[in-house]
Amino acid sequence: MLIFIGLPLFYLELYIGQYTGVGPLQAFSSIAPFFTGLGYCTLVVISIISIYYMIIVAWTLFYTIVSLTGNLGWGSGEYDKICRENNTGLASDLTYYLKNCTSIADICTSTGFQPLNAQYCLDGDVQIPWYTNVTRTLAAEEYYNEGILFYLSPDWETLLSPSVWGDAASQMWSILFFLMLFILGLGSQFAGIEAINTAIVDRWPHLRKNYWRVTAFTCFTCFILGIPMCFSG
Repeated sequence: MLIFIGLPLFYLELYIGQYTGVGPLQAFSSIAPFFTGLGYCTLVVISIISIYYMIIVAWTLFYTIVSLTGNLGWGSGEYDKICRENNTGLASDLTYYLKNCTSIADICTSTGFQPLNAQYCLDGDVQIPWYTNVTRTLAAEEYYNEGILFYLSPDWETLLSPSVWGDAASQMWSILFFLMLFILGLGSQFAGIEAINTAIVDRWPHLRKNYWRVTAFTCFTCFILGIPMCFSG
């Protein structure tokens, strides 16, 4: 679809515009008067795109400014604070064990007719994982001083590594990305505004002397028509 239809029509538009040197209305009518309707259709489509396209450019400008603050909307969830406040810090397997296995063990030991050996087995199932976890934690805390010194002592040789600066540059990706989209959007909008201006001055040649006023009128009209698109409904 892109190769056999999209690109041929795109290059055909470019060739017609460069060959005739006029706007869409005069370009198609100069080929054949029967094609005058194509010029009007092209102008209508360009006008509609020029109205709503600046809303998209405004989004890119908004996210560019937000990226400078560092408080990105997609960096945190709506219920992130609730999840952090209610976080117990327990592992998922330990949480499952405490919520389910211990309750079953209480039921087994509360009936009163199980042998005493069964109760010892259930107590051992609780004590062995508990002591194992405590031993592992104490073994890790033996060298906690070295860990704190590791974070407080900078490695100057690592700062000279290009990979470190590459990782730091990746944090600027959001700013550069939305800034690139903003510049790209402005460049695309210039073409649409110029197409509308060219169609106007082709229809009324005396306006060429006041071309800047035609441009101001076109931009102001697109601005007024684009205001309703800034609202929710």
